[in-house]
Amino acid sequence: MLWHPSKKCYILNLLLVSFVFKSYGQYTEVINTNRPGVTIGAFGVSKSVFQIEYGFQGTSSKHSVKNYTANSNQYELDIRKGVLKDNLELFVNVRFTQSDSTINKFSKSYNRQVSDLSELRIGLKYLLWDPYKKTNLGERNIYSWRANKVIRLQNFIPSIALWASTSFNLEDNSFMNNPMVSKFSPAAGIITQSQLNDYWTLTNNVFVFNLLDKPAFYYDFRSSIIKGFKNSRWSIFIEQNTIYGDQYADLIIRSGIAYLSYENLQFDLYAGYNVKSTPRLLSVGFGGSFRIDKSDQKRLKTRY
Repeated sequence: MLWHPSKKCYILNLLLVSFVFKSYGQYTEVINTNRPGVTIGAFGVSKSVFQIEYGFQGTSSKHSVKNYTANSNQYELDIRKGVLKDNLELFVNVRFTQSDSTINKFSKSYNRQVSDLSELRIGLKYLLWDPYKKTNLGERNIYSWRANKVIRLQNFIPSIALWASTSFNLEDNSFMNNPMVSKFSPAAGIITQSQLNDYWTLTNNVFVFNLLDKPAFYYDFRSSIIKGFKNSRWSIFIEQNTIYGDQYADLIIRSGIAYLSYENLQFDLYAGYNVKSTPRLLSVGFGGSFRIDKSDQKRLKTRY
């Protein structure tokens, strides 16, 4: 039986998620993860890091015009690895979905249950510009506590990364057999990330999917604001995701909370809700991220 979110899940929209990290280069002392939102950070993982991000998402949808309801469970797995140099990351995204939908037509109901791979994507992310390395943004004012906490105009100067990927669409697959999408469908994007002060981070994504398939071509705009807390392992976020294409358009708001258990392990919880009723979507998810950092092993060998 598929999981059905209750009305209590709506209150999760009051929560805010993702882990905010202080990063003046590619390597970070604690885990650098894209979860739990869909907004992707500019910084990748370094060559010494192998990282896995996993999660579960339950979604309830109802279409007011086509008169159908659907509930789905999605299992998410992202693999990230720094390659060649610290500012180049290789990633793999895998999604497996179980869907249970009911269509009401002419006083009859038709039920359809599907379980299959819903996404298989591989790509690269390259950190093109890091203002903390090229400017004095990372310098701290040792004479003024307030100067290190306030948000200044220069803090909006972002780190910039380029993103490119291709999805693999399988003919015999229940979710990826769209005849308007190529078997190998490329996508590209630009990522910006601004560290506003010690606790606030602003991230923006502009993606274009299905570049070679004009009927299925669409834009994907994502923005998130992340808030970390002083002397705390908790962080919160709120995110908007705007999708614009000929086949589908929507605005989805997500929010949630994350907890850094150890420097290499984080857990998260989030919820999402869209602004339209064709279909109306409500999603709730949870997951985690962990990394294997070879530099930790080197430090231990040096210490002992």
